[in-house]
Amino acid sequence: MFNLEQSIANWRRQMLAAGLKSPEPLEELESHLRDEIQRQLKAGIKEPAAFEQAVRELGQPAALKQEFRRAGSNDWHHPVAWAAWGAFALSFGLPACGFWGWQCAYLSATSVFWMDLKSGTLHDDWQAIHVSLLALPNLFMLASPFWLPRYSASPRALKWLRGFSFVAVALVWSWVLPGILSEAGAWKSLQAGGWLWAASFLLLFWATFPWRKTKVLPV
Repeated sequence: MFNLEQSIANWRRQMLAAGLKSPEPLEELESHLRDEIQRQLKAGIKEPAAFEQAVRELGQPAALKQEFRRAGSNDWHHPVAWAAWGAFALSFGLPACGFWGWQCAYLSATSVFWMDLKSGTLHDDWQAIHVSLLALPNLFMLASPFWLPRYSASPRALKWLRGFSFVAVALVWSWVLPGILSEAGAWKSLQAGGWLWAASFLLLFWATFPWRKTKVLPV
């Protein structure tokens, strides 16, 4: 004897096997499936045929997974992300902090090799370590044009990317802010390239927040 709930449970397992493992998209698909089944039942179609017709209306698991991926890839701030990448790239060609932006990035990336933690003061030691750590946000920014479009369809992956982006913002702005707050700070010499570089990480962090909820319609 046909069991509608068991058939829906089997359909869910097929969706999971096809790769639709995120709870929200799967719940939304099931809601569409149940709505279509009810529509078929009201039209006088029996449960087995109504279920089969509803499944056909939704589409095959592989096609649905691709549809979710396309919809999810639009569910982040494209203009904001492009602004972040553009600002980051432009900052390398501008004066930043007594050097050109690309020179500052090079010094940060290589400072771990010549760093000498024998200054005798905790403040100077931390400053040297901090400069070397700034290479990590730069690496994250360089990887983000590949990661954001690829993983933005997955709420869990996007949450991780948002977390990494927050860490990058914290590293960058914990270097910039003391220069703003300190009257005699050497970081007050931060120039246009440095400000643009720091702003690019705020923009990237913003880009990891979806600006609208993805709506998936039956295919």
